[in-house]
Amino acid sequence: MLLAAMLAVATSAWAADPTLGTWKLNLAKSGYIPGPAPIRETRVYTRSANGVALTITTTNAGGKTGTVKITVAEDQKSHPVSDNPDFDTVRLEHVDAFTVHSTMTKSGVIVAAGTRTVSKDLKTMTIEQKGKRANGRMYNFLSVYEKQ
Repeated sequence: MLLAAMLAVATSAWAADPTLGTWKLNLAKSGYIPGPAPIRETRVYTRSANGVALTITTTNAGGKTGTVKITVAEDQKSHPVSDNPDFDTVRLEHVDAFTVHSTMTKSGVIVAAGTRTVSKDLKTMTIEQKGKRANGRMYNFLSVYEKQ
């Protein structure tokens, strides 16, 4: 009976996270300052033993495809990010069931902040992010994704 109760809690926690699954970038609804925008991007969120695992596959304007993988526990602590020239840690803070604020740092300095919001119908995810790249250029992105 204890195992059944634990499985019920785990299942409800899994179902409660509206980001889990595959999301495809809708370029027509997105904006990238400065450009250029990517040609395509897909985000896959999965539950892992250490939190939420995110795999982002992006094809840039030049046609080069790359993949970034990040696993972050949803505990409001900074977690390391590898293979990203712009930031080396990320911290998530839940605002509500549909909204998460993120703070990215590079060598201990905040370099970017963002908000990820999933629509109440669970079909659209919007990510607004502002920050400074490793090369010193400022950016302001609005990325709109559709659930696949």
